[in-house]
Amino acid sequence: ATVGGTLVASRYSFKQIGGPISATDSDADAPATVVAGSPLAVSLSLYDAYSHEVSSRYGSLDLETTSTLTGAVVDSVRYTESGGFKVYLKATVVDTGVVTVTVDGVSLTTDPIAVLADVARPVESTLRASGKWVAADGVSAVTLTASMRDIWGNATTAASGSVTFETDLGTLTVTDADPSDDGRSVATLTSTTADTATVIAKLSGVELGRLAVVFEAGAPSMATSTLVLSASSMTADDSVQVSVTLRDAEGNLITGASDVVVTSSLDGTVVTTPLAASASSYTAHVSSRAVGTTTIGATVNGSALTATSDLAISAGAPSALTSTLAAARTSSSIDSTVSVTLSLYDQWGNATQDGSASVVM
Repeated sequence: ATVGGTLVASRYSFKQIGGPISATDSDADAPATVVAGSPLAVSLSLYDAYSHEVSSRYGSLDLETTSTLTGAVVDSVRYTESGGFKVYLKATVVDTGVVTVTVDGVSLTTDPIAVLADVARPVESTLRASGKWVAADGVSAVTLTASMRDIWGNATTAASGSVTFETDLGTLTVTDADPSDDGRSVATLTSTTADTATVIAKLSGVELGRLAVVFEAGAPSMATSTLVLSASSMTADDSVQVSVTLRDAEGNLITGASDVVVTSSLDGTVVTTPLAASASSYTAHVSSRAVGTTTIGATVNGSALTATSDLAISAGAPSALTSTLAAARTSSSIDSTVSVTLSLYDQWGNATQDGSASVVM
């Protein structure tokens, strides 16, 4: 029986010949090491106080086996041709402990036994990452660890060959390809591209695990983000679209929400609140009642973009409501002429490109 993974007792009975067993003269012998899952044989050398070998050919002999090895179980107890006994156990967990066999009330304990891991198996080995999300800045790295496991799930340094890592995105740096020292192979992965990388680890060409690492865009960069106008000039009765595209320092499109404000340096211009087509793309429209040249810029989360664009604004179409007609004098003789000046203005009162015309009547 086992309690908490430790063998408590296993009892067998045999016929006995010889005197009572002497704890001083008897012995339980076992190998110092055993590979996990391999038979662990404990040989019993039983003698009485007169150095006579005790066997099971006459009388009865009661054997009870316990062990401090985690998960150890008794497979069988066999009587040898020489008249002794062997207790066979199976231990699958890496551990160090002893086996105690109690024969007719006399306890015999082995020296410490170390259960060693078996050779690594790709199907039992694992691949782990220090994180699943990392900044795509070429500096922040995720650590990849391939841990070798034997058939019983024990960490093992007994690996036939080295571990290789593969990725479809980013740069892999293998810091430890040989798992023979601590049962692990380690690599780091960085990327300047925001996307999902698939990483595969192989042991001697056989895949032992794969996982996904998501590289995320960083904060908006004032230097790499862009501002573009749909036109470099317009009239005062028209509007121009402003497109702001947000990128991080590596040029990746931003994925998180930002506070974008489009600005104009000319009084009289009107800028609409930017609309977000996506987390990285914003559009606004600029119109104006004034004429002149204005510099269109933008702020992102309170910081000004490096990129700006100049917009030339001219007067709109002449308006009958704002244009004027003025005569040089209010009266004239029949045979004289009067100079009449027509001044053209757009709807906002800006002098139009047509300027003013003189009409002779």
